[in-house]
Amino acid sequence: MHSVILPLVSSRRSVGVCLLLLLAIPWAGHAQAGGGGHNVVVVVNQRSWASLTVANEYVQLRNIPARNVIHLTGVPTHEQISIGSFRETILKPVLEEIRRRQLAHVDVIAYSVDFPWAVDVREDFKNVSLPKVLTAVAAPNGLTFQYQQVLAVEHGEPATYLALNSNRYVRVPRGARTPSISLATAEQVNQGLALMKKQEWEQARKAFEQAVAASPLHPHLRYNLACCLARLGKPEAALAQLTIAVDNGWSRREWMQQDEDLTAVRDHREFRRLLERTPSELSCPPSIAFRHAQRWDGRGERAVDLPPWETAQSFAAERGSVGAQYYLSTMLGVASGRGNSVEEVLECLRRATAADGTAPGGTIYFPTNANVRSKTREPLYAAAVEALKQLGVDAESSPGTLPDKKDDVAGAMIGTATFDWQKSGSRMLPGAICEHLTSFGGVMRENAGQTPLTEFIRHGAAGSSGTVTEPYAIQAKFPLAFLHAHYARGCSLAEAFYQSVAGPYQLLIVGDPLCQPWARAPRFTLESVNSAPFAQGREVVVGDVAEVRVVANLNSPPFARLEAYVDGMPVGASDDARTVRADLRGLPGGSHLLRVVGIAGDDVAAQFAREFSIRRMPTVESASTDCRIRIDRSQCDWSDTVQVVLSSPGADKLILYHDFQRLAEVAGDRGTLDLAANRLGLGSNRLRCVAQGKQGDVCSEWVDVHVSLTEIAPLANDEAPGGVEPGVQLRWQHEGETEANVWQATHDANWLESAKMPRGAEFSGTNYLTVATADSGVYQLQVQANDQLAIAVNDRLVVEIPAAGDHGWRYVPLRLSAGTYAFHIRGVAAAKPRVAIRIGLRGAPSVDQRFGHVAN
Repeated sequence: MHSVILPLVSSRRSVGVCLLLLLAIPWAGHAQAGGGGHNVVVVVNQRSWASLTVANEYVQLRNIPARNVIHLTGVPTHEQISIGSFRETILKPVLEEIRRRQLAHVDVIAYSVDFPWAVDVREDFKNVSLPKVLTAVAAPNGLTFQYQQVLAVEHGEPATYLALNSNRYVRVPRGARTPSISLATAEQVNQGLALMKKQEWEQARKAFEQAVAASPLHPHLRYNLACCLARLGKPEAALAQLTIAVDNGWSRREWMQQDEDLTAVRDHREFRRLLERTPSELSCPPSIAFRHAQRWDGRGERAVDLPPWETAQSFAAERGSVGAQYYLSTMLGVASGRGNSVEEVLECLRRATAADGTAPGGTIYFPTNANVRSKTREPLYAAAVEALKQLGVDAESSPGTLPDKKDDVAGAMIGTATFDWQKSGSRMLPGAICEHLTSFGGVMRENAGQTPLTEFIRHGAAGSSGTVTEPYAIQAKFPLAFLHAHYARGCSLAEAFYQSVAGPYQLLIVGDPLCQPWARAPRFTLESVNSAPFAQGREVVVGDVAEVRVVANLNSPPFARLEAYVDGMPVGASDDARTVRADLRGLPGGSHLLRVVGIAGDDVAAQFAREFSIRRMPTVESASTDCRIRIDRSQCDWSDTVQVVLSSPGADKLILYHDFQRLAEVAGDRGTLDLAANRLGLGSNRLRCVAQGKQGDVCSEWVDVHVSLTEIAPLANDEAPGGVEPGVQLRWQHEGETEANVWQATHDANWLESAKMPRGAEFSGTNYLTVATADSGVYQLQVQANDQLAIAVNDRLVVEIPAAGDHGWRYVPLRLSAGTYAFHIRGVAAAKPRVAIRIGLRGAPSVDQRFGHVAN
């Protein structure tokens, strides 16, 4: 056995230690956080019905305040995006809205569907020679987590978010911590590793001596230098380097004892003493709740709590001196490319919510096999199994690829490129995290190869993950086996993931960030408000203050803190576990929701909340608190128009909101609006009126509009073609000439240009989609074009893009049943025509994958 490559990745013939792969953070103390709907921002692609629909369901499931829902109107794509575009159209607008809405207490940014699944970051590294393993494609949630580092680039700082020990919140075993190193030092290390593999010990020694000079306290550099010196017959010098390595956290006794490179010093008394000082196992470190306001220093310890919000300009200046801040972040789902159906995403979120606090009685599985995808994470399997068993959670590690015929899968850590979960005969329990280490698990592009993470979601997982480009089987880019121990201690899904991934920039994490199957949250009932007994279901009238008294439930875990929120805004906090005082000064008159949150006093800091309606009395005696919203129907079709009546005596202006998004306004104290339901998502939509006037604002109660989707009937049997050929067929006319072509590949938007279709050519064609009974449901049609384009399904026009104006993506839901549908496409070619059409039930691949045509 040669020298170690990584404390958490073992191989009997591996060489050296690659510093960029090392994990580096110990645990810190108590943090008051946890997970509740008030701690989450949900980001919505306003152009996408699917994004709206998933957000609607999630905010209802998790009781997320309207203030915490951010609708973005300028999302350019749901596929891959550049880092510059990601910063300007997604990340910075979200952070600005968090600042504007005063949401300093938010810990989690959750993206709904139809956001980019990958970000090309090459422009941030134009003048940097990156190591081969640092591939320059990132996941949006990984960049959001490291928002400070991503924004710092704009202020002249070098980009550091690709570093594989960049996450200071990660919890790692003792000895897995290492200081950060520069890219130049990393190149010296890589050179030393290559020389050790070739057994060129003298040259390797020189490379590691240079690396040690740059990072003298790095235990793994010292260890590798010791190995080179021992191979060169210099035992005293080797032992001196080993001593420094152990003094600075080297923790692999068994490895050190068996390392062939240290044969020359194995019989020395000092070597035996060093062995006694070296820990013999890697145990699971303590878990800790996440809080955005907390900063983490380079040792992974809590730095200092800062004011709730800083401007982006201060990130670069302060990050190095007082530590890094993060936002936990996941994608709620992926419904494009190789993604899931919208219904599968919704079902994932429903199951995850229902799993909270259930303490699943199943087993967490760690199958092992000879594949490098399995071996990369195996060294910690035994420690993870032991940690889980100490928590009373069944766990096992045995040979295999998937759990075989198990009906109790509470979680699984898999190492394989492809799998068929259905054939395994196993069943996931609600709340399960199941993921696999492979190259393209997070690549959502059609035909990307390997099995995507969305297959786990399809079969019941609450969350999964995968890298968005080739990761080179680097452990630091994937969750440690301790992921499941953090989860079983009661941490949320997002907390468990980010405590387990040292270099998260490339890992697409999909699922419910708040899912907490093993959480033991404190429970309480509301006793009184301003000394008056609380009555469930009755609106409470309040003035400037609401003092809420609670009573802990019998056998409830103790809680150390109470917090109060109104409409998602923090208005009070108390270390008294019985009473919290809500400061309501400045709150508009009318109807509001007051939420009381109890937070457990342990390191996991689980939360429990109760919410009730209040009516804020006006600060001006003559002012009205009467603001009303009425709708002509509570249920409608996506193609319908809803009539909305707004009123408030004495108001100057009435504003209609969907969540926190302003939809329309009318002048005066009464008005009627016609609201197109296709501006909303499917499912339940919250609407509210806010009246503005000289005597202050007044808020109405919320009303719900449930939007459904009518099915499009398939063609009658005598209208459906008898047989179709694969591919997309179009004919075009130009200057009296008529041509036709069939395309078998349409993913690249230049497919019309590739056929040399001239500018101004008018094209049209009818293609067919056949839907099997098992594939009935709501399909997603995604269309983008840089000139005129129209698509009709049977005789119903569903997409129309003008020659000039908005050429962004269109997203259209189509409820289709078993049968055949005719898609009529017509348009005009631009100088360089760009047309992209995707359609699917489970994900949305290019139309050539689904369409057929009638051959001439």
